[in-house]
Amino acid sequence: MVRVVIRRLGRMSLSRFVLVVVSCCCMLVLRNNMDLGVSIFKFGRVLHYTDKTISKATELRASKDIPPHYDRKFIHTQILIGNGTSSRKYDVTVVTAYFDLGTFRKGFAGNFSTENYFNWCKIFRYLLNPLTVYTDSQKFYYLMKNIRNETVNTTRIHLIKRNSSWAFQLQSNISKVFSQKGYPTHYPNTVLPEYACAQLAKYDVISRASRDHVFKTNYVMWLDVGYFRDRKSINKFSLSRPNGFNESRVAMNVIHANTHMAMSVTNIFRNNLVWVGGGLVFANRDIILRYETQLKKAVDYFLSRRLMNTDQQVVYALFSDEGRREIRPQIELQLYNPPAENSWFYLGNIMLKEDLLFISNSDNNRTKQNRFDYT
Repeated sequence: MVRVVIRRLGRMSLSRFVLVVVSCCCMLVLRNNMDLGVSIFKFGRVLHYTDKTISKATELRASKDIPPHYDRKFIHTQILIGNGTSSRKYDVTVVTAYFDLGTFRKGFAGNFSTENYFNWCKIFRYLLNPLTVYTDSQKFYYLMKNIRNETVNTTRIHLIKRNSSWAFQLQSNISKVFSQKGYPTHYPNTVLPEYACAQLAKYDVISRASRDHVFKTNYVMWLDVGYFRDRKSINKFSLSRPNGFNESRVAMNVIHANTHMAMSVTNIFRNNLVWVGGGLVFANRDIILRYETQLKKAVDYFLSRRLMNTDQQVVYALFSDEGRREIRPQIELQLYNPPAENSWFYLGNIMLKEDLLFISNSDNNRTKQNRFDYT
């Protein structure tokens, strides 16, 4: 057989011989590439998928969480973006939660409804950080799964029973405080016990995420669902460790810098006073666990005094002169002062960075936003 091949090659023209050699080389290259993985060209660069990625994509395809009409290309994109937003690049796990309280009155701002929160949470589509979500609402659970469908590797969404949280287990005791004759009415803080529980529950869920440590980040942060509700940009963004952060403290945003720490805890709770905002809480994952224990101790103490409100009043009272004497907090706050009073979103805005690699794809992001319109 070898002699036949040599005889045929001898009769072959030079150009045809070169073509055969080149074809053989191409076949060898293709074979090697198939062993290593699959390469495709996208966004002007070659993207390489390993066998592990293909296996993960197959696993996702079989999952009931992925609708069957998603094609292989879309599933691969999910994995790629998930790998690109790993905790190695974004060292902060963002934690949020939504507990369905229906429609309720919110101060002088009118009513807050389920639709408000469902609209506000759309911003999480553009968040590059690892995200952990807790909710007792099936609708919110599936909504967030769809919103985060391009970052499945860096998203954990937990459907939980609200009574699994120590905060909601206090609902009966909080209700008794609010039912006291003459207890001041502040909507919904001292009117709806479930609202106060939901605000306290942020320290429960952020600690759960810290203990689970799924994304192996050094830092965790609580972020209200509606924190960036005024953000209009659809560029991808991330949240990073704020400048000047003290590793042994918990970072929060100052709302009123001239607050008197000599104020009695009774006045703080009954007059609905605020020192720092509870919309964003940032800390080292080990520190937040100790801080949760400290805050629970404060909640128990103030309930024994027949006082309660939201977490914002608990934190103010905890670090007031009276609170320090009675509770002796060990974990201090790192205060970030806005240039103006009553700036609720200052800390989050200085932590926010738009990812330049994604800005060029704004038109593509806009198309996806129109495709997934949740109302």
